[in-house]
Parts: sequence; C-alpha cells; structure tokens
Amino acid sequence: MDVLLISNYWHFPSENANTRHHAAAAELAGAGMTVEVVTSSFYHTRKRQHEPVSEPLPYRATLLHERGYAKNVSPARVFSHRAFARRVVDYLKKRERPDAIYLFVPPTGLAKRVVQFAKRNGIPVVIDVLDLWPEAFDMVLPHAVAQVALRPMKRAVEYAYANADAIVAVSQTYVQRALRCNDRCAGGRCVFIGTELVGFDRAAAGAPELTGRLRPVTMAYIGMLGHSYDLCGVMDAMALLREQGFDETELLVMGDGPLREKFERYAAEKDLPVRFTGRLPYTEMVKKLVRCDIGLNVLVGSAAASIINKHADYLAAGLPVINVQKLPEFGELLEAYHAGMSCAPGDTEALAACIRALASDAALRRELGKNSRRLAEEQFDRAKTYGALVEAVREVAK
Repeated sequence: MDVLLISNYWHFPSENANTRHHAAAAELAGAGMTVEVVTSSFYHTRKRQHEPVSEPLPYRATLLHERGYAKNVSPARVFSHRAFARRVVDYLKKRERPDAIYLFVPPTGLAKRVVQFAKRNGIPVVIDVLDLWPEAFDMVLPHAVAQVALRPMKRAVEYAYANADAIVAVSQTYVQRALRCNDRCAGGRCVFIGTELVGFDRAAAGAPELTGRLRPVTMAYIGMLGHSYDLCGVMDAMALLREQGFDETELLVMGDGPLREKFERYAAEKDLPVRFTGRLPYTEMVKKLVRCDIGLNVLVGSAAASIINKHADYLAAGLPVINVQKLPEFGELLEAYHAGMSCAPGDTEALAACIRALASDAALRRELGKNSRRLAEEQFDRAKTYGALVEAVREVAK
C-alpha cells in the first residue's frame, strides 16, 4: 500500500526525537506500507531551512521549497503557506496516484487544496487534527478583527473536515469539532499525541539529581513560551504564597519562545526563584524532568488547546500535574486517575492553593505521581495507541 503523508511542519529525529509526525510515519511504515512524506523545506520551529536529511528513515522524505517567515502571526506566514500549498498540488499532479493520503491539519489552506485534489482524483484522505485553526488565533487578534480576518481560514478547514474519509485527532474534543462538519464518517478516532515510553525511560535512566536548586520543591514547565501559556500566572501564585509565608517552591522552565524575555523580566521584577534553561535536547530535558516534583500545565483562558505534547511527558515522568486549562478533557483524565489537581485559568488564589497542597505533602505527590505514570502507560504510550492510525489508513484504502 502506497501512503502519502503531507504536512507543512516536520521534525526529523535529529531535530526532535519525540514528535507525532515522525512517529505516525514510522508506524505506517512498520505496518508494511510504502510511505512518502511530503513536507516543507522550512523548519517552522527554528525559523530556518531544514538541514539536508542524512539520517536513516523508514520512509521517503520529499522536501518542497518554502521561503519561510520570521513570526508565527504575520502576513509573511500566510503567503509562505499559500505558496507551499501550490507546490504540493503541483507535486501531486506529477506523482503516481497513492492508495491513501494522510494529512496533518493545520494549516487550513493546504488542507483544503489537498482534499480538493484528492476528491477530484478519487484518493481517500485521513485527516489528523493536531490543533484547532482558526480558534487558536482568537487569543492574539482583537475579536472583531478575528471574526473577519479568520473567516476564510474557517471555511477552508471546514471544507477539509467535511470531505475527509476518516478523522483522527489528538483529543476527543478535536474529533468532535471535526465531525460536526462531516456526515461521511461513522465516527473519529482519538489518539493522544503520547510518547514512546520505552524511549522516554531509556532517556530517564541514570538521571542525576538536579543541580542548582533554589528551593526544596521544583515545579517544572516544559515547552513553548508563547501566548497560550500563563507563566506569569504561576509567578503571581508563587508571589502570593511568599506573602503568606510559604516559600518552598522554585520554577524550572525548559523551553523557548517569543515571550521568554517577558517571562524572565517578570520573574526578576518579582524576585522569584525561577530558572530558565532555554530549549534542551529531548533526552536532556527528560533527565531533568524526572527529577522535578510537580508538572505544570498552565494555559490562558482563551487558549483552544486540548491534549498537548507536554501532557505525555509529565505523565511519563510520574509527576503530579497542576492543570490550568479551559477545555476540560485533560483535567477529566487527571481526576479519573487521581493524578493531579485542576483550577480555572486566571484564579491566582486557587492556583496558589494547588501549589501549596502538593508542595507541602510529599506523600500526596508520590500517590498522584504513581497514578500519573499509570495514566501514561494505559493511554499515552504510542506502542499501544498508534496502531489506530494504521487502522484508519487501511479502512479508507479499501
């Protein structure tokens, strides 16, 4: 079976050792399918062109030129995506017809054009929803502007959802969003982003104790330092606890992004014990993470994210998780497994209470951490869950 995977964004193992994109392609190839990945020459994460691919891969990689852009929210990104979408369609016109297309969404313009081409040529399409666009942009644009500016994006993605032959998504919330537009699929598949637990545990083996601790209890945040994440809210809660006479926690931030300098300034202004490591290689991040005491999932109230990458890593590390998030899916999992605590975005006092409850009770941290690891093993281990991606492709290819 000849399967074509298409995405604007790709991380090769040498760039990021733990991504859904590569893992999905490897899973399909491991199931005996002939897999080609068609992606952009532009590496979104680093805002530069990919280095030449020299590492052995279980699939063929075709990189089509994309000029790129400097900022995530910018006209340059829109034009860059449009040009790449045209190149993908031109490539599809020349390529032998595949048995199925596996399409990662977003971006929306590429999704619409690929689905249109597939529909005209009788090629079944599996859509894998990684994020909700345009919903994700509502938080960075004034509401009135967003309603007008994002309308074409909404129409494009809803066309793709409506005409997909199968829907896969990283959360049940996203599955339901896509299925609202689609009366062709009997149902969708929720397959959490997850992680490869064997690889995670290999990276964690022999992890040294954290050096440079500023307080006895270390809270960890990993990932993007962007507009979706409320690290200022965490620091407000730490400052409130200090005013109350509780100063037992530090914050270790592992990641990078456009708001890093803002967060660093905020920590300095409030004179808080916060350490920023910048972006780390995955194995190095894991070794630090497993020596922390609490994992932080802290999103602003307007964030449209549901199940995201950092969830799997916190759970795999066996950390109790403090969850601040509007969409309820991850919080419901934590509650069902008794693996963490949740509070509403923007509630500084509630967040401070969660931090204090966990930081002051080592036995509770151990109990919730054990359940957190069990949740990872049962629902976030790619070795157990990614077979559903193979099933989706096989079904539509029939």
